[in-house]
Formats: sequence, C-alpha cells, structure tokens
Amino acid sequence: MPDLQTRFIDPYAHTDLKVIALNPDNTEGENIGAVAEFAYDLDIMYPIGIETGESAYDLFQDNYDGANPYPTDVIIDRDGVIRFVAVEYDPATLEDALLDVLFE
Repeated sequence: MPDLQTRFIDPYAHTDLKVIALNPDNTEGENIGAVAEFAYDLDIMYPIGIETGESAYDLFQDNYDGANPYPTDVIIDRDGVIRFVAVEYDPATLEDALLDVLFE
C-alpha cells in the first residue's frame, strides 16, 4: 500500500487522480482504530474506507477472476465507469491503465 503513495499519488498529484483504499474485512471485527493504526504504521496518507454492509469487494470478485483476491485494484473514470479491474497488484499494468484514463 505505501507503493501507491510513491508510485501513483505523489507523481500524479497535479491531476485529478483520487486513491481510496477499502477494507472489506469488517467481519473479522476490525474497527476504525485498528485500520487507523495500520495506516499510520505504513505511513498511508490517502483515505481508507471500512465496509459495513454489502461488500463491494465481493461484487468485484463475483465478476472478475484472478489468482489472488487481495488487493483488488479498480480504476473508475470521471464518469463513474469502471475501466480497469485487477485482482493482483501489477504496478506497471496499473499505471498503463491509469494513464489511459487520466490523459484521454
């Protein structure tokens, strides 16, 4: 997760890129304090949401296959259209997809 800050957020700060992490594991009893501590320990400076109802993560997993369920990277364009989903972190592929959306 810290890689997102250095590889995407900082270099593209001049664009309208927004990065939001989503913790889908609220069922394990994690709370805001635990997530905040995790973010602090990893020096994460972008928002992290905690799912409390129907899982957006589960909806993505129902529609996209991959070897590893964590993390799921999603790029949503300015019009709210999902343009990219990956269930394994591949920074080069993610950056290519991001550039396609940012600079169209």
